Amino acid sequence: MNWKGSIEAFIYYLKLERGYSENTQKGYQNDISLFAEFMMNQKIFEPSRTTESDIQKFLQDYYQLHQASSQARILAGIKSFFAFLIVERRIKVNPAKNIESPKLGFKIPNYLEYFEVRNIINSISLKNFYGIRDKAIIETLYACGIRASECCNLKISNIDFKNQTIKIIGKGNKERIIPIAQSALDTLQIYLHTRIKYPLQLKQENFVFLSNQGFRLNKSLLHEIIQKAARSARISKKISAHTFRHTFATHLIQNGMDILVLSQILGHESIITTQIYTHTDMKYLRKTIEEFHPMNK
Repeated sequence: MNWKGSIEAFIYYLKLERGYSENTQKGYQNDISLFAEFMMNQKIFEPSRTTESDIQKFLQDYYQLHQASSQARILAGIKSFFAFLIVERRIKVNPAKNIESPKLGFKIPNYLEYFEVRNIINSISLKNFYGIRDKAIIETLYACGIRASECCNLKISNIDFKNQTIKIIGKGNKERIIPIAQSALDTLQIYLHTRIKYPLQLKQENFVFLSNQGFRLNKSLLHEIIQKAARSARISKKISAHTFRHTFATHLIQNGMDILVLSQILGHESIITTQIYTHTDMKYLRKTIEEFHPMNK
């Protein structure tokens, strides 16, 4: 089978078998198509004729123009593609099997101190519905550590006010139940009660967070709301919805939460992804020791 047919089969597999989002599917398709274009320029028109040397040549060119994170991503895509072809018995030998991924530089995620979170929440004006909505958004993000897309897609029917939990539909349509603080639930209840006085578009009534026009909130507007709240609190750090996710995880680790439990709450497929917050915690502990240990006085 040629490149086009193989890539289409791979994307179909990602959609139906893995349940990947459209954006993730598109990312894989773009990366594999880039590699396929390189191969066809070398007069290699079928994936089955690919060798390890061919992949290495492609990566050599690609690595010169891209950062390590992009390098790792495209190699991961190529590896997944050929692993799929092996499982489907479209090829007999996996040419990407022994190629090592580039080492990524370690980067501690940006997060807020607790007083900064409180300052942001307290800076929001509650004179109208939109301020109450913005406060409910910030409190929900910090209380649950959910992603921007998960916040935008949160539904009223998935909030259990009695048991203080919310149901999240995460990546790959995977569901998880997250406890939520009563204070955040109280703000959500006030917001939902007030919301009935404002515009509501057709088929939008079950979404929790709505735009000023009554449509489901999108990530662009969510970012604007967060930026506005940060400016009001005079926070100089660059923050986003993901900053609150990092902050949520960091504060829980600092206060002793088990990393396995945190991994489940965040919806990580692997605990390796969650381990970055243990490094953040070590930075916090080191700072504390430097501040209080007698030898540092």
